[in-house]
Amino acid sequence: MTSFREELYRLKYWGTAAVMALLTAGCSVYTPTLIQAPMVYKRNQAEVAISYHFPTQFEVSGAYAPLKNILVTGNIAHHPDFNLITSGNNHYYGTEGDMGLGLYTTFGKSHWYAGVLGGYGFSASFIRFDSTRTQPADEYRSHHSYAYAQPYLAWHNNKGISIGAAARQTALHFSQLEFNNQPVTFPVATRFQTCLLFLELHGNDDIVSDDDIYGRFQIGYSFPQHQQPPVGELHSLPSSNVIIGISLVCPIH
Repeated sequence: MTSFREELYRLKYWGTAAVMALLTAGCSVYTPTLIQAPMVYKRNQAEVAISYHFPTQFEVSGAYAPLKNILVTGNIAHHPDFNLITSGNNHYYGTEGDMGLGLYTTFGKSHWYAGVLGGYGFSASFIRFDSTRTQPADEYRSHHSYAYAQPYLAWHNNKGISIGAAARQTALHFSQLEFNNQPVTFPVATRFQTCLLFLELHGNDDIVSDDDIYGRFQIGYSFPQHQQPPVGELHSLPSSNVIIGISLVCPIH
């Protein structure tokens, strides 16, 4: 029969493990950003979004229409040092940024909005998992560029609500990929598919001319299109990720 102290220790152990599993979900050398799906309607319109990407990534993005039906976009994402949030010597931090160019159009009396974007960016990341009794610490370092192509479609009603979907194809090129200071020599996933749904809540029924800050919620899934290493081997190489994000969007007319 176990003592109360043992039960308390067991509860603490499994509770900590559960929290760590939740927080480290998506901790890989490639973590996709939230998908940009800007909805500007005419020349010289723009929008700026400040986003929180679960669990600990922050992003700032913008879009501008220099000409009718033309979009220019940019995005910066930063994942602060994971050790600032958890205890021990686990670290996870990274930064990435990209620029994009695209086209957009509206139809159905401007209730429907369709766009397509393509872009190029760079990313750097570092991960360190603390050692255990049976396993030394693991470290991963990555520098890579990436190119993406993305169509998206949205619909809005006359009550300030927009819903939409986007799909992104991303190709990675690693200039550095190391595990414990040694180059990774076997093939890893370099092509990813991301599918995402988003919901926007506006304070103004007339979304086309709305100048108020509004909210955006995104949920999606990113997955590699190539076979991954066996389970338990180099588990933080590019992997599948659940995407959950909230944004405050400021339109600029």
